[in-house]
Amino acid sequence: MIHSISWYIVLLVSVPETFLYLSIGFNLFNLKISNKKILTLAILNGIIVYYLRGLSLVFGIHTILILLFLVMLSRTMLKLKIIYSLISITAGILITGLIQSALLPLVISAMKIDLNNITNDSWLNFFLFIPALIAMLILDFFIKKYRYTLYNFEIDE
Repeated sequence: MIHSISWYIVLLVSVPETFLYLSIGFNLFNLKISNKKILTLAILNGIIVYYLRGLSLVFGIHTILILLFLVMLSRTMLKLKIIYSLISITAGILITGLIQSALLPLVISAMKIDLNNITNDSWLNFFLFIPALIAMLILDFFIKKYRYTLYNFEIDE
């Protein structure tokens, strides 16, 4: 079943989510990318997400296409090596995906939300995103504050 996405959900969920997984991924690999450039990538990704979500594609293909789009876009706009883009963006997506996968069931259970309402109510999607958003903001803050890295791609240059 196709679940299109509203423009305001792109603006309130997809763009911030993309910004955070890009920021987290780039910072974990010591890729110093400005917030302005990350925001530009996130907005362009939001436009692509808006149109991709309306297509009838096999489950998971949307995510793969978005990943490939962001890798190519970061190669073009940021002049990053493709492998650096792929690894850092994939890491960011996986980490933020884990945060959402851990928090969403807890929030749904605590609020006793009917799962059928989630796919039909865009605003509910936004409110369910808020706990994950807060967790991702905190993680991004600590990664930047303590300069935590998984690997330093800058030494490979």
